Amino acid sequence: MKRTLAFYIRLSISDADMASNGKEESNSITSQRKLLYAYIRSHEEFAGYEVLEYFDDGVSGTGFGNRREFQRMLADAQAGKFECLLVKDFSRFGRDYLEVGNYMEFVFPVMGIRFISVNDGYDSRQQGGMTGGMDVAFRNLIYQMYSRDLSRKVKSARRNRNKQGEYTAPFTAFGYRKNPADKHKLVVDEPAAEVVREIFTLAAGGKSAAEIARILNERKTPTRLQRQWERGINYKPVHNMGDYLWENTTVLAVIRNPIYKGTLIQNRYETVGFGDNKRLVKRDKSEWSVTENVVPAIISKELFEKANAMFSGYTGSKKKPKSVNLFHCPYCGRKLRKTQHKPKYVCSVRNRKPDSPCAEIFMEKGEAEQMVLETVREACRMHLDNMMVQKQTDNKKKTSVCLLAELEREKQRVENNTIQLYKEYASGGYSKEEYLSLRKSNQSLLGELEEKIAGIAEQESDPEPEESEDDLKQCSMLEEYDSNILSKLIDRVYIYGDGSLQVVFKNDDYFQSVCEEGIG
Repeated sequence: MKRTLAFYIRLSISDADMASNGKEESNSITSQRKLLYAYIRSHEEFAGYEVLEYFDDGVSGTGFGNRREFQRMLADAQAGKFECLLVKDFSRFGRDYLEVGNYMEFVFPVMGIRFISVNDGYDSRQQGGMTGGMDVAFRNLIYQMYSRDLSRKVKSARRNRNKQGEYTAPFTAFGYRKNPADKHKLVVDEPAAEVVREIFTLAAGGKSAAEIARILNERKTPTRLQRQWERGINYKPVHNMGDYLWENTTVLAVIRNPIYKGTLIQNRYETVGFGDNKRLVKRDKSEWSVTENVVPAIISKELFEKANAMFSGYTGSKKKPKSVNLFHCPYCGRKLRKTQHKPKYVCSVRNRKPDSPCAEIFMEKGEAEQMVLETVREACRMHLDNMMVQKQTDNKKKTSVCLLAELEREKQRVENNTIQLYKEYASGGYSKEEYLSLRKSNQSLLGELEEKIAGIAEQESDPEPEESEDDLKQCSMLEEYDSNILSKLIDRVYIYGDGSLQVVFKNDDYFQSVCEEGIG
């Protein structure tokens, strides 16, 4: 059978920046790959091995959950697809010294994976299953301290650039693009800028955000994300159908953005935490970096003020209703809206793209809500019946709890007796034959006790119902549709173009089996 080893190679954003500044590219993907291949060629034991390669390009080493290739590598390791993992050094594997140590000391040994860090001279086979002692732990700690220090320096440098009016965000506002000669400067993207000017002109003339969005969609005007795709900038679509439609909120975001009058606002948010515990928090306005006339204005300040005056007090959407909207479009993922006249559930894309499957969604509000109510009531009643049977089973289990405790006490007594037998044998109280015979009897008894204990424990480990009985009873007795109550059990409801309806429960595994028995 052919033997397999794996390379894990990581290039961080800071490495890429280093290379772009003309410094030695010692951590590049290419150099790491060459180093690892040179290592296996210099060790005869790896002759004939097949090599799997995993690359994470442009990701931080402080976290593990955000690395796609790292997670794929772990899945393959667990599946037994390779037996040895090589990295250039510990810092390429990760910069969180506790997590690195956990993988080296616990995860990989359990998987039977040999771990080699070439530049650190570490080979888990030579360590006897240990991490390498204080030397390895100290190196990993230094890597993490370096990463924390680098993060602080990068944040400080970015704040200084912001104060000087340099642009540091990864993406640009619609209507701009980065200057090819200096990525920290913006230039006008004229085709998009024309759209921006039209949006402000229409807004200043009294058009609503919805009307402006409809005009842009009817003309099939590219959105900001489409402009990015055209320039080769990748972005994961938010909705199933892709982000090619202008929304009321996107129109309003343009109107509210002061960058179009030449005012650049940066440093609104900051990242706190470290590794996988990072989170984004909003800064106080006093800490924002506000600079004037550092980006070319697309519109005049007068037009900006006039357009915004038309939307004074407008937040982009109506005040959120008190009830939860459970209904969603199965095609684009958006929440369905209710029409005012003869209330019906429809998708908001309906009027913007008539040829989309979203436009086919059309169901009367009362009919949809009644179908959901009947489905949930019946499912809850069946689940309550199941819980009643479970309670009867639980009463029987209570008897087994006492038996389990008695068996555990007997097992402890036999184990203590085995220890005492050895002590007496060692002191000459038993001959070797007598001791072996008595020990064999004890081991046989222990085996029987452990089988009985395992059998009872397996029964005790049966999963308990996850739903609250009170929630189930409340939903089963509902006479009228109440989305706030139903949302305790329902995740969402899909209405399809053919008039069918699908209820997605929060505990979908159980309720799916109920629906398959004939509900809904």
